[in-house]
Amino acid sequence: MRVLQLSLGYCSTGADRCARELFEKLPGMGIETEMWIGEYRRDLPAGVKYLPRPWERFLFALETVPDLTDWRHRGSIEALGRLGKDSFDVVHMHNVHSGWLSMKALREFTLRFPCVWTLHDEWAPTRGITYNLTGKITKEEARRLSHGPLRYIPYPRYHENFKWRRTRGFLEKWMPQPRVVICPSRYMAELAGGAGVFPRSEIVQVLNGTEVPEAANATMDRDEAKRSFGLAGGWPVVLLVAADLGNAHKGISLGVRAIRESAGDKQVLLLGRSADKIRRLLDPIPCVTAFAKDDATLARAYRAADVTVIPSLGENLPYVALESLGCGTPIVAFPIGGMPEIVGKNERGRVCGAIDAVEMSRHIGELLRDDDLRRKLGGRGAEWVRRECGMTGYLARIAEIYSRVAG
Repeated sequence: MRVLQLSLGYCSTGADRCARELFEKLPGMGIETEMWIGEYRRDLPAGVKYLPRPWERFLFALETVPDLTDWRHRGSIEALGRLGKDSFDVVHMHNVHSGWLSMKALREFTLRFPCVWTLHDEWAPTRGITYNLTGKITKEEARRLSHGPLRYIPYPRYHENFKWRRTRGFLEKWMPQPRVVICPSRYMAELAGGAGVFPRSEIVQVLNGTEVPEAANATMDRDEAKRSFGLAGGWPVVLLVAADLGNAHKGISLGVRAIRESAGDKQVLLLGRSADKIRRLLDPIPCVTAFAKDDATLARAYRAADVTVIPSLGENLPYVALESLGCGTPIVAFPIGGMPEIVGKNERGRVCGAIDAVEMSRHIGELLRDDDLRRKLGGRGAEWVRRECGMTGYLARIAEIYSRVAG
């Protein structure tokens, strides 16, 4: 079987990571893979192709005036038009909504070719909003998120406006129609099923898979892990981690407030882009910033932490939560997306009753004070992730979907 992965990038967001891991690991199961991406990189490995024409980077993105600019995605229009049954058996779509390929060409392609689409965010069900913050924060809070080091999401819109209406109308006409829509969380499956955008698609839930719990350092001594990052060995550590901590839907401003107001001495490990900017907001709390380029460094960071705080305002089934639990570190989160599914009935961490930084601060303080509670929650989390989110089982479920769609 031959499978093509479509994703915006190769190694940035969770969507990119999912596509990359399938591209790298499926050949071990006898499935040939290729990958097309929309972000230019000089060091792409064999089998990964930059799809857009070079000049496309200098034109406006689809979200600006979608029905007028979709024509300019010549690279994807021509490449998708050339694909036939002798090219691939299945095409697996991931993050296809950031203005790097033609939605018209992709829709027409999905109507004639076996395709699956993994929804990594709310963009397709909401017809153009990556994460809808309406009702989660006030308009005043949304405006505050657009200033300073914390950037408001560039293309989703907080409320109804002209540009979103154009995008929504365009997508209602040209939404791709894969044979199977894969949703990592039950939350996303229900959202996709009720949105009416996939009338002919089968919607299935497949939990994300992660190898971090099996990586080197996943059971590393916590004090040793702390010292490896320059943290004090005896003090509790709170971890904030994201590909880009400055993305507004990550809610880092609320996380910063919760950490500052939580009781007791603590230190903070910040992992990801924009970490230095966030560090200044936490002063005078001792902070260390870092960036993880491999699973071993990620696992070491989760072992250095006593609590991982995930203050996101929009999530699906984030790798951060699965990885932290897989390394035995409990999480504290808001009741967003698939977070309640991951935490369960607070047996693997704590989920706030609302988007409330004060309540989050209480949960952080509770876990930092109680060593036994942390060990109990972390142990349950590690057992759950290994049972439900192991990479071997994940790959097997994806391969079964491919076989069914291709057949």
